[in-house]
Parts: sequence; C-alpha cells; structure tokens
Amino acid sequence: MTKRKLQHITNLLVTGPPGVGKTTLVQKVLESLKDIRWKGFFTREIREGSKRTGFEIITHNGKKGILAHVNISSGPKVGRYRVNLRDIADIAVPAIIPSRDDIFIIIDEIGTMEMHSSAFREALFHVLDAPVVVFGTVKEHGDYTIEKIKKRPDVYLLRITPQNRNEMVQECLTILQRYLHEI
Repeated sequence: MTKRKLQHITNLLVTGPPGVGKTTLVQKVLESLKDIRWKGFFTREIREGSKRTGFEIITHNGKKGILAHVNISSGPKVGRYRVNLRDIADIAVPAIIPSRDDIFIIIDEIGTMEMHSSAFREALFHVLDAPVVVFGTVKEHGDYTIEKIKKRPDVYLLRITPQNRNEMVQECLTILQRYLHEI
C-alpha cells in the first residue's frame, strides 16, 4: 500500500498477482455501494471446457465484446491471444468516458491487452484526470505506461494478496466513501 495522504486522490487502483481476486474484490465493493450509480467495464475469462480461450469485456449496461481470444487472426499478440482493438474502442472506451452526471467509474482492468489500444490509453488518461472517482484494477508488473499510472500522485494503490483479500473490501469501501464525499 502506498503511504500517500488521501486528500486530492480520487483514483483507487488495486493490484496483485493474476488470479488473486482483483475483479472479485471490485464486484464485492460495488455490491456494498448499491446506491452509487456507476459506469465502466469488467473483464471475464472465456472458457471452452476447462481451457481459457480468451477474455470478454462486459460494460455497466450489459454490452459485451471480446477483449482478446485465441481464435482472432489479427491484432496485437499477447501470449497466445490476439487483442481485439475494435471491441476495446467500441465497447470499453465509451463505458469509461464520464458524462455530466457520472462520478464513479469502474475500470477492470488496466493491463497489457487494453494498453495496446491508443483509444483506450487516451480515454484512460482523460478519466484519471476527470473530477470523478475511478476504482479499478491494474496489472501488477506492467510496461512503462502502467508503472507511470501507478505512480501518479492522484492514485492510491492497494495490493491484494491471498492473506489480505478478506479485509480489502472494507478498506476499499472506507477509501471510496471518503473520495465520494470529496467530489
């Protein structure tokens, strides 16, 4: 956890190793903030049987797209997956652009696949600078841009581990409620 003061920080990002429960944490926090209107997106694994074949984008209003998949033939390659830049631009990006009334934006996740999209990067920096509360997940070990995001003075970074994940919901709620009162 960073040691920055909370004042002037409106972006709460959670990092940790793959599979530790970052997305689950964000979903549990949202369940506890039922009265807060939010927008944004989640990513979810696509499985065929027991094999992971890709990742799906799911927005706040139920719109779905493919983030990356083994059966996509073009686009940037990340491991065995090809990134679907069109769905990132057409589905994920509009989901994180705040309208006049939005104050709470969910971004799951800021990772290698998403960062291949220039439209996503541009929208991400726009929303991180906007007068909204951003709550999201970020890759634990990323490229220069991801590391730069994690070091921004307006970002409070929490690291989730198997040992602390049960306490993290309350910690995130405490921080987010403070942010929401400041906006």
